[in-house]
Amino acid sequence: MSSSSAVRSRSHLRVVASQPARDMPIIAQLRAVSLDARPCRPGEQPHRIKLACEPAVVRDAVTRAARDGVPPELWLRVVVEAARVRDDIATISLQPPSMVQRWLDAAAGDAAPVVPGCGELGLYTRLLRGRSPRTPARCEAPCLCLAVPDTMRCAWLAAASDANETLAAWVAERVRDAPGSAIEWEAAAAACGRELGEWGYCSWTARRADKADAQTLD
Repeated sequence: MSSSSAVRSRSHLRVVASQPARDMPIIAQLRAVSLDARPCRPGEQPHRIKLACEPAVVRDAVTRAARDGVPPELWLRVVVEAARVRDDIATISLQPPSMVQRWLDAAAGDAAPVVPGCGELGLYTRLLRGRSPRTPARCEAPCLCLAVPDTMRCAWLAAASDANETLAAWVAERVRDAPGSAIEWEAAAAACGRELGEWGYCSWTARRADKADAQTLD
């Protein structure tokens, strides 16, 4: 009986060990979740918040989100964070925000390397890059609805506090002065597996390094 058990055990081990890796297509089984069903990055645990704003700001956000082909909640999350990152870089580098914005626009157009294993984030990137303009949703409520992860919400609260403003007023200013290519920035950041802020700071640092190298060569 022990001999028979040993044979069965050895046979079972051989079957498991010989199973090819291609029989387990983990990434291939992933399915894209629409931006409307999940107006945030894959894996995020966003907090949905409402901020009372002027009706004109709300209408502007809804209209521009439709023009950019994404849900308003996602559009607000991306453009407000993009504006915060742009302004932070401008403050640190002592450069005009317009210059920082132009550079990040150019960086977003560069080909990003494919990051192995980032299946859902890759699908999210494709949805952002494959979007098309929409018909603006009708919105009469005088408030902005956002889906924001807690770390980002806290960063916004800190920035609003530094500016001696309420969060609603601070967000409204970012909406009015939102980078026109913010969704492209988010797509570029997601493509290389980075948060938008990390991507922005790294892209700007790379620019400064390239400029320093060029001056050295001159």
